[in-house]
Amino acid sequence: MNRILVAAALLLPLSGCWTGAPWFTASDAVNVIPDGRYRIEAKGEAAETGEIVGISRQPDGSVRLDGPEMPARAIVARLNQDAKDHRYIIQLEGPALGAGNALFLLLDNQDDRYRVSVLRCHGEIAEVVRRSGGSVSRDPQSVTNCEFNDQKTLVEQLRLQAQEDGIFDIELKRIAE
Repeated sequence: MNRILVAAALLLPLSGCWTGAPWFTASDAVNVIPDGRYRIEAKGEAAETGEIVGISRQPDGSVRLDGPEMPARAIVARLNQDAKDHRYIIQLEGPALGAGNALFLLLDNQDDRYRVSVLRCHGEIAEVVRRSGGSVSRDPQSVTNCEFNDQKTLVEQLRLQAQEDGIFDIELKRIAE
């Protein structure tokens, strides 16, 4: 599993992640992170322990993430239609998630930094997911998962989360090649 997927699963063992169908397509993709190699630095970890991921834009507009174990595909889409907005949705897809499933993260690229937030599944968010027809599950050996049933609810909740301070758990730092 790609390190970002691993980080999503490991950073928040008590909080969870957000999943759903892969609603965004390559036509929604925007070019936010330049191609290259990046070190994944998680909050609270020594920088040198972060794994390296290769990021390369694909002809269809999606992004390929090459990590130590296997590649993943990402669609980076605008959170809001304002071209000046610096918050984006990352939709990750890969074999570790299973066919027809995606993991959703927030990306902030303000000040030429690439910060990622692993979204928590708890409290009011979990209730919104349930009320909208989605599900909340907890695997004793994993994280609590909010599985969104519709794109509209997902985007509304992403927009609410984007207003929070201090939500970014991971930073991608470019490595000179």
